[in-house]
Amino acid sequence: MAKEIIRGVSFVIPDPSNCLFKILKCIDIPRYQQYIVSSQSEVWKSWETGGNFFYKGSYSGRNFTRKTKQEHTIIFLKLQVYQDLQHESEYENISTYEEYLTSNCQMIV
Repeated sequence: MAKEIIRGVSFVIPDPSNCLFKILKCIDIPRYQQYIVSSQSEVWKSWETGGNFFYKGSYSGRNFTRKTKQEHTIIFLKLQVYQDLQHESEYENISTYEEYLTSNCQMIV
């Protein structure tokens, strides 16, 4: 069975506050686990004060949804979304399209 994939989507968001929640709210995020690739992400608590928004590398869907409803500003972000992972050790930093196709990752933002 082939995976249907949309590649290269970009967003123009007039009000960037809490934009991650706004982008992902149409997806049933509580069903998924999220992995933030920390070396390729910078998300601040607020534009004025900075400060690291994500203090963990992975979140359950419910915790991630709750977290993204808080004030944040994305400078850049690599977020990988997984379904049905049993252990955090199954997360991997996906670098190529081929790695994505052979992984359990459902989406990369």
